[in-house]
Amino acid sequence: MLSLSSADLDVRLGDSYDFFTAHNFCCTTMKVKRQCVSTNTINTAMYDLATNATSIQLLREFHDADRIIVALCHGSAALVHVKLADGTPLIAGHQVTGFSNLEEEQATANEIVPPGMPFSLEDALNKASGDKYEKSGEAWSPHVIVDPSRKLLFGQNPASAHPLGEKLLEVLTQ
Repeated sequence: MLSLSSADLDVRLGDSYDFFTAHNFCCTTMKVKRQCVSTNTINTAMYDLATNATSIQLLREFHDADRIIVALCHGSAALVHVKLADGTPLIAGHQVTGFSNLEEEQATANEIVPPGMPFSLEDALNKASGDKYEKSGEAWSPHVIVDPSRKLLFGQNPASAHPLGEKLLEVLTQ
């Protein structure tokens, strides 16, 4: 079990996926503070945070401790496989968002992200949440979801970073 009462952590995960290591992509990190954890927007989260046992455990412990979880863009992949004690997905029944299929297609076509992501983030979030995935009406437009009952905050894409940060500040100062 990770100690949530210890000093702030900068958890370094990844470096195991050969494609990203070979192409000098940075590994994924999670910013962990005593009050919240945030998963980043970089697409490597699809490869490491989504399946990394430490990431999954940390997110489950933060949820169980009633702490805030913030997920932006591809960082939402970190929540896809997190399960509650009874085996249900942590995000089941909750509105969620993350990089959409259309944004993924456009980013791949414009060589912003490499082709061949391991799964569709939109589809995986929709399945784990029980068809609660939401997205903005227009690709690349900001879309933020705050679920105060679970202390889950989501931003769909990089354009959502600023409004997501504003919502996090509101939650932290309530």
